[in-house]
Amino acid sequence: MSDRFDIEENRELGRPPHFTQTLVSAVAACGDEAKFQGIVIGWPSPEVTWKKDGVPISKTTNPELTFSNIGGHVSLTFPTSQLEHSGKYMCTAKNSSGVATSSAQLVVRRML
Repeated sequence: MSDRFDIEENRELGRPPHFTQTLVSAVAACGDEAKFQGIVIGWPSPEVTWKKDGVPISKTTNPELTFSNIGGHVSLTFPTSQLEHSGKYMCTAKNSSGVATSSAQLVVRRML
């Protein structure tokens, strides 16, 4: 007599990241606060990274900036915008199922 057993595999399918709210370009006066915000969904929860003009940025490289990713609500805050913050910013969300990006421009103007 042989034993019989069934094996059931229960694997959740992943969902690639998708921005349900994309970043919006902004203009700020030098010294004012500026902020990019977006909402990204996906399963498993995507890892979020930022670039400025194609160069990776983080809290380590830009300690004056605030990076946040709470429950898919992503943001990059410039508490005191400076002229050198002007540029094209890209937020990339990546998980095992794919990659999504959202980009926006920040223009910081001199105060008159």
